[in-house]
Amino acid sequence: MSVKTANFRAKFFSGEQPLRIVGAHDGLGAQLIERHGFDGVWASGLEISASHGVPDANILTMTQCLERAQEMNTASNLPIIADVDTGYGNSSNVAYMVNQYEAAGIAAVIIEDKLFPKVNSFVPGRQELASIPEFCGKLAAARDARLSEDFLVIARVEALIAGWGQAEALKRAQAYVDAGADAILIHSKSKEASEIREFLTAWKQRSPIVLVPTTYPDLTYEEMSDFGVNMIIYANQGIRACIRAMHDVFDVIDKEKSTVSIEDTIAPVKEIFELQGMFKLKEHEKKFLRTQKTIHAIIPAAGVPNMGADMADLLQNKPVAMLDTEGKPLIQRIAESLNLAGIQDVTVITGYHGDQVVAEGISTRQIDTKEQTGIVYSIEQAADKFTDSVLIHFGDVIVSHENLQSFIACDDPVVVMVSPLSRDDKALDYVSYVNPRHTGRRTLERHPRNQLRKIAKDVAPDERHGEFVGLVLLNPEGVALWRQVAASLGEEQEKSLTLNAFLEKMIAREVPITTFEAQTGWAEVHSRQDYDHLCTIIRYS
Repeated sequence: MSVKTANFRAKFFSGEQPLRIVGAHDGLGAQLIERHGFDGVWASGLEISASHGVPDANILTMTQCLERAQEMNTASNLPIIADVDTGYGNSSNVAYMVNQYEAAGIAAVIIEDKLFPKVNSFVPGRQELASIPEFCGKLAAARDARLSEDFLVIARVEALIAGWGQAEALKRAQAYVDAGADAILIHSKSKEASEIREFLTAWKQRSPIVLVPTTYPDLTYEEMSDFGVNMIIYANQGIRACIRAMHDVFDVIDKEKSTVSIEDTIAPVKEIFELQGMFKLKEHEKKFLRTQKTIHAIIPAAGVPNMGADMADLLQNKPVAMLDTEGKPLIQRIAESLNLAGIQDVTVITGYHGDQVVAEGISTRQIDTKEQTGIVYSIEQAADKFTDSVLIHFGDVIVSHENLQSFIACDDPVVVMVSPLSRDDKALDYVSYVNPRHTGRRTLERHPRNQLRKIAKDVAPDERHGEFVGLVLLNPEGVALWRQVAASLGEEQEKSLTLNAFLEKMIAREVPITTFEAQTGWAEVHSRQDYDHLCTIIRYS
């Protein structure tokens, strides 16, 4: 038996104060209950049934209910108290149920004295009770089946629900305690607490007591404590709150055709990731995962915008990284694409109005831009990231995560992303290949590869085989080669050097640089025409 279950039993019987248990139907609910400091989780039959979209009337099997209870037990450090209805059949079914729930680490089960199949206690109509001997047989079977007394078997008395009165409720409660129940749950659907008070007064704490104050919330915690109640179950308030909140949100989306007005009132996706354990997962992957590369993305975005006058209205005292692209900054879209490709460590080097550069999934490093500096200098401000593999990614280019995934899968020491020429433009960084066999021809390769011979703006027209997209992948050997070249630079040279010039220095040292051709799946922002084209792509994608 688990320490969790043993500790729960000790607290339950301590009598110090009523334990507060809250209903849930899945692991996420169990985590939220734990976060708010409650004592345990009620694996609610009503909530589990409702979450499946079926009535609380023994429609679901024991296995389906047990799976949810196990899910909650795994997701939370709190003990799980399971609603097992009538035990899913006769005494033989109850014995099997106890074996399964105890083996799953559940702390307690609560069995009600209705006939199978039951109907939820708050539904008008039939509320048929089992005979006292039959139900006592179930309780005896449950006690006999359990391996440890730490696993609690609690009997739920439904006499008040069925309208059979106080005398019958007291008679049944006493019989169930005599049959070996660890505690009694006395249930009521009265809208005020008088019949519960009457029962508790007459019962005189003959055994531990559990209450479910769903219909009689006027009975206070202090009063229940004074009556000697051991456990209070807030059985279904969570799912009721969820349903109301979802109605409200869906109404807004339906009416406004937008989520703008509700984004500040609903939980951010980051909180979902936190509850899921996503951040712990990523830390675990960094430590243990050996099946994929560890890639650090560096985005140089420190420069003053150098675009035409037609972009002035969009870039008033604003870095290019924060250019609005259909409701999101450009840097946010870049970060999201990187994240989707599996790259989580994204460092943006900022300079011009760097305090404005904000996006989820990035960290920033500010450099002094009093003097105009080259991209290599910006990249070198993240020199500590030059471990494992490094992706250098221009801040004015967006690449689809599918292209990124293929690109970062390359194993060559140094790889640059290129594209076939679509136009002549003095702003382009042209590339020339060692063996331009793919140029202008069909190929079976999705992303044709070649070797870089030259990269510059002044490549001769007859040697222009493509344009540089703005991405460089350095695998571990390439990182070492980059560091060697960087170490050879003087301070002034480093501050002024462009990435093209740096790659040319690597080529001069006979470092083989592989080209990876992406004909589609990327866009850049060098002009108003580029910007409008990008927004159109995003709008209709």
